[in-house]
Amino acid sequence: MPSRARCGSTALRSAAHIDTRRLTFLDEGGAPIVSLEPQAVVGGAEGRDIEVRRGDLAAALYDATRDDVTYRFGDSIEALDEDADGVEVTFRSGLRRRFDLVIGADGLH
Repeated sequence: MPSRARCGSTALRSAAHIDTRRLTFLDEGGAPIVSLEPQAVVGGAEGRDIEVRRGDLAAALYDATRDDVTYRFGDSIEALDEDADGVEVTFRSGLRRRFDLVIGADGLH
């Protein structure tokens, strides 16, 4: 089963999607300068692009996977050592763990 189906990403996208219909640029006084459809600025086709706030996406992914995935909050990765069997991770706290997959989601990657 595709991972998007397992975590219900279609429902998550629908629930958290930001439906931006107009972008209006204002001057310093708050008066409109120009108003555009988002596709005119960022490309894409209406109804095919998705935009989800980072916090909403993080919460949705965590809620959908927390029983099956190891999360480590409040620590940082010091070193990653990858081999054919996975990734050995050394955390700043000194903890060492082995994982099949490591995803860094601290906003700096």
